[in-house]
Amino acid sequence: MKKSGILLVVILFTGIFIQAQTIYFRGGGGAAVSTAARITADQTSENTVDYKKSGIGSGIPIVLSAGYQLGDYIGLELGVDYFSGFRVKSDYNYIIFSSVHPFENTRVTGDYKLNGRMLSLVPAVVLTYPFKKMATYARLGVKIGFLNELTTEEHQTEEATSYSAAVDREMKTRDYGGVAVGVQAALGAEFRMSRAVSFFGEIQVDGITCSPVSGKYTEYIENGADRLGTMDTRSKSWDYKKKIDGTASGSTGEPGQRLRISSPFGNVGVIAGIKYTIHQQAPSSLSTDTINYAGSPGIQKTAANRNERHQADLGIGFGLDYGGLLGLKIAYLPIPYFSVFAAGGYYLFGFGWNTGVTIHILPSTSRYAVRPNIKIMYGVNGGTMVVGASAYNKVFYGFAPGAGLEFRFGPHKKNGLDLDINYPIHGPDFQEQIDKINRETTAHVKQPLPVTFSIGFHHAF
Repeated sequence: MKKSGILLVVILFTGIFIQAQTIYFRGGGGAAVSTAARITADQTSENTVDYKKSGIGSGIPIVLSAGYQLGDYIGLELGVDYFSGFRVKSDYNYIIFSSVHPFENTRVTGDYKLNGRMLSLVPAVVLTYPFKKMATYARLGVKIGFLNELTTEEHQTEEATSYSAAVDREMKTRDYGGVAVGVQAALGAEFRMSRAVSFFGEIQVDGITCSPVSGKYTEYIENGADRLGTMDTRSKSWDYKKKIDGTASGSTGEPGQRLRISSPFGNVGVIAGIKYTIHQQAPSSLSTDTINYAGSPGIQKTAANRNERHQADLGIGFGLDYGGLLGLKIAYLPIPYFSVFAAGGYYLFGFGWNTGVTIHILPSTSRYAVRPNIKIMYGVNGGTMVVGASAYNKVFYGFAPGAGLEFRFGPHKKNGLDLDINYPIHGPDFQEQIDKINRETTAHVKQPLPVTFSIGFHHAF
């Protein structure tokens, strides 16, 4: 009886995963309202201060996701979310009293606008309850923000009582860097317009907080004159620290230090969009049906052989997955769900390489046309080059986790394209090299994007 019960559970569990297996893509957008507020002092006059709640989580979310429905009720999804926040405005009006000259007090007035942006990856589990023409679902995932940015615009007027000429300033700042980790949950419904196309709507909740690593002035105009070029590095840029020494003077050639801040991006929003589903045929390894190939009437193949396994893969492409800018990548798959790979190619001014492992969420076989994966690799993950000053040319090595999608074509699913996104983990020497170039040369090196992209053509064996 015990063996029969176990066998029944196995059969039922297997049935969930072999029926109605589908791959889908969805995209949409909407509006969100902040749920985690900051306290802002809105001081419109010397004696009036209005403390109000305002959150940078209010804004426009845009979502793009790919998912794999394991059965009728459960699926896995990898989403890319972009959030652009509305501006939050506050005013200030205060007096700086002089302890040395009582009649030389200074009144400072101004307004301050803040908004945030975040690009994030969201791996999630989706629970679905299907109906005849619609389905309801719940989604729970981890939100990983890797392109986080806070920008401000400030107009300030400073006027001392001892002289009539006021100092007028227009300032813009940008805080950036760091990886934010939070959660995302959603409840929604989708309505089928055809077998492949559905319309979906959902209520989405994000809980995530961003702590920038660095910041800088992007504009500093005083009385109509641009002062940014005359400011030293310490005055126009800064690093956020958990603890700072207020007695240390520091070098003017290095960024200043500020206490680390946490900015909540939490919100609740309404999202709507379109979902496109690719239905895949369920496996039929027990069937003995045959396929007659056009032009070859004498060649037949049983349905059991449709699920052909791939053991190796060779690709040529652009990006870190191919050793740098342009190169080759070869992979060996001891099992359909796991592979080890090595890549080599041209990177900036020399040879670049990477090696790593990939976990294939769907097995690398002839059955699947679209296959998501996750990976970790070590090798080239950044570099600097200054034309005419080779002393500043340097390649950096480190780890880079990533995720990708494999698109395969043809009856054997051997040829196709790979699209990948990677997050290079840079050491402190990478940022030090950028600061050194900006400090010692006329070249201006901008902060690179925190993620890189790769694309390549592949053939499986």
